[in-house]
Amino acid sequence: MDSCENRTSGEGSGDCVGEGRVSAAELQGIMDRIRSRVEEQQVQAAFEIRRLTKTSSRNRRHFSPAVEPLVLMLRSGSSQSAEAAILGLLNLAAKDERNKISIVEAGALKPMIACLESPDSDLQGYATAALFPLSASSVNKARISASGAIPLLIKVLKNGSQQAKIDAIATLYNLSTITDNLRTVIALHPIPPLYNLSTITDNLRKVLCPFGIIGWF
Repeated sequence: MDSCENRTSGEGSGDCVGEGRVSAAELQGIMDRIRSRVEEQQVQAAFEIRRLTKTSSRNRRHFSPAVEPLVLMLRSGSSQSAEAAILGLLNLAAKDERNKISIVEAGALKPMIACLESPDSDLQGYATAALFPLSASSVNKARISASGAIPLLIKVLKNGSQQAKIDAIATLYNLSTITDNLRTVIALHPIPPLYNLSTITDNLRKVLCPFGIIGWF
């Protein structure tokens, strides 16, 4: 995934080029396109938002009004729109607590869960990556677990791509700080897919700690 948060510190990683400040005219033009009814313009705007918010906390604040139209794209658009919207939301959520909460409050969880269930492995991976930073917010944890995400994240651990598995581990780790969520995770027997991962990353080591099995490695 392309989020530029540092996954080893709890919210994603990426080798990204810094972005400058967005001008008022550029901001307005992108917002006009993201709110349009033309899918091509919406997709283009979503990818611009993704690019401009990769490393800039200032731009994440400037583009916070894009949360609702991006969620609308995610809920009602094609798979191409869903991909662009998820990636835009992923970067808007990076290290921005207000955006994390706004994304969930705008109704993003239901379509993200649908993407987790999608046979499209790319969409599944994008949704898993987006849930990672969202789950870092204490306000969002209970909502994410109530959405039914935990069993689906366990399935990603079993069948997802390598990166999706790492993002699923990190999300489960964030959610496991709530005792009831930890019980749910353990009841779903996550240990075999965790054990079978070929690379033991820092995030994997972190998530294994609550289960008391880090000594196996």
